[in-house]
Amino acid sequence: MVTSELRQVQDLLTELTKRRSDLEDELRNIAEREEKVSELLADFESRLSNISEETIRTEKRIRSIKADSTVMEIEAPPEIPPDTCIMTLYGHSDSIECLDFDGAYGTLVTGSADRTVRVWDLSSYRCHAELSGHTGWIRAVQLHRSFVVSGSGDNTLRMWDITRLPPLPNSALTPDMAPSIPYCRLDARREQPLEEDDMKDLVVGEGEGDSLVLRKNDNSTNVCVRVFRGHTGAVSCLQFDDQWLLSGSVDKTIRQWDMPTGKELLCLRSEKWLEADEMSRVDVFLLGETRDPIGFAQGLSFATAALGKPASPIATSPIADSEKTEVDGVVGEAGSESPVPATNGDAGVPPGKLTIQASPVVSIANSSPSFRVENAGGHVGALQYWQHALAAGYGDGVVRLWDLRTGKSHRQLRSTNGHYQPITSLKFDSNYIATGSSDKTIKIWDIRKGDVTDTIRFSHAVNDLHMDPFRIMAATGSRDVYVYNRSSSLTRTLQGHTKAVRSLKCAEEVLISAGMDSCARIWKL
Repeated sequence: MVTSELRQVQDLLTELTKRRSDLEDELRNIAEREEKVSELLADFESRLSNISEETIRTEKRIRSIKADSTVMEIEAPPEIPPDTCIMTLYGHSDSIECLDFDGAYGTLVTGSADRTVRVWDLSSYRCHAELSGHTGWIRAVQLHRSFVVSGSGDNTLRMWDITRLPPLPNSALTPDMAPSIPYCRLDARREQPLEEDDMKDLVVGEGEGDSLVLRKNDNSTNVCVRVFRGHTGAVSCLQFDDQWLLSGSVDKTIRQWDMPTGKELLCLRSEKWLEADEMSRVDVFLLGETRDPIGFAQGLSFATAALGKPASPIATSPIADSEKTEVDGVVGEAGSESPVPATNGDAGVPPGKLTIQASPVVSIANSSPSFRVENAGGHVGALQYWQHALAAGYGDGVVRLWDLRTGKSHRQLRSTNGHYQPITSLKFDSNYIATGSSDKTIKIWDIRKGDVTDTIRFSHAVNDLHMDPFRIMAATGSRDVYVYNRSSSLTRTLQGHTKAVRSLKCAEEVLISAGMDSCARIWKL
């Protein structure tokens, strides 16, 4: 038994000896680490002292500079008061009809009656590029990401990729290179490759300083990436995103395009049914003042029955140019201050046409025939869509709501206190639709009730508007821009343009307006 206890004691002593050895090793490691930490602390203190000495020398240097010169004293720029024009951009040779921009210091695009689109850099207020290719007035333009789509009186839309433009240099402007002179020019109509002797990127002179000319045969300069053709009248409005492009036209149609492929997906035509003996004066005018609708339908039915053709033939009734101008609400000439520019300055715009279909449906009360009139709404003056919901304003003063999934108009906003002249502009949010018209008013419509909740009256026709939750900005036939407070119903004016304002947009408390004085003004609100 004693032997067993001695063995246990011996084992314990061996274990304790081993632990003591381990502890001694750990203590040696800790001592080494402490020595290293001490060295690091000494090095850190040395560096701190050096930094302190350098800081003292720098402060003495700065004080000596301030004492010897006032160059280093920079005054803070004065605060710009609200409703002030901070910059005016010149360059277009004719009226600016449309514009769009993506931020206070981003990119601005302007479309003009001089048939060009200009791209501006808002951080330097310089004209980046002048894009040519359209043969008619530029009536609508939109900037989305790096793409610009422009609609013109030549019945086409063009898509431009502005990332293919050469970057603006950071060097200061020279006296002969004013901000209004585009850094580069592109003529998308030039399809033929240039001769080898003509391969020059820089053209000097021409009365406008130096500008870089982009050639069509250079892949890096093919800024116009697609042309959309299909409309038979001037393009008056458009909107696009990554998936679709929707365009409205003087040809009284709205066309939906697939952005990735450029194919036309849908063509929307307004229509309505008319009872022959209950037609309004507008309906009589659309069908023709000298035409007897009942006799026309009876004669048409008799002729088709004699020929053994179907009972619902389609007849096309052309309208004279003078009538078309009045029906579409398109009046005036280039250079005038009319609310809507004329189409007679645009190439390839045919006279408007109405499609009238005699229907076999007969009223039981008076046995009078009825008509289905296509394109009855007149020209498309404005549109906006979100997902599959589309709202469009027409020449007859009616707002039509469309479902892009079915291609049908499921609702119309019209009222006794609605518009009685063509709608020129339209914006909507989740609850309201704001429409501007040639009747010198802006109407605010409640989408759920379908009625007018507010009317803003002006002394001139409304050309364009912008709506946010608190304000409505309006461009009219006058020289002023109007800012309407939706809460207080008070209106203030921005004065600076010398001719009628044609277009405007607001973003980040910055408003840009442009008009028939061929310039764009940038305002701080």
